[in-house]
Amino acid sequence: MQAASEHAYLGLTPESPPQTCNVSLKLDDGTILPAHSRVLAQYSPVFRDMFDSGDAGAPAAASAASRVEVPLYDCPKEIATGFLSILYSLPFMSEAFSP
Repeated sequence: MQAASEHAYLGLTPESPPQTCNVSLKLDDGTILPAHSRVLAQYSPVFRDMFDSGDAGAPAAASAASRVEVPLYDCPKEIATGFLSILYSLPFMSEAFSP
């Protein structure tokens, strides 16, 4: 299991796994960072296009049971977790994203 600090952006503890996440961001070092496609898509046009088009097998309405793995090449863990921390600290507007 990964350290709780790696998932701090989700506000989770090791006892509370990210079961609702439907995306796994996989870093070069093997680290897996769980995320929600709706959060990623709301603030990133790259992720929005990926999930809208179904690239990487990731339909926008993917469920946690069918978590999609998205490789992030040449992205250090500190950068990836910083990026996710920023996204998860922004207000989420569900009407801005249509499944």
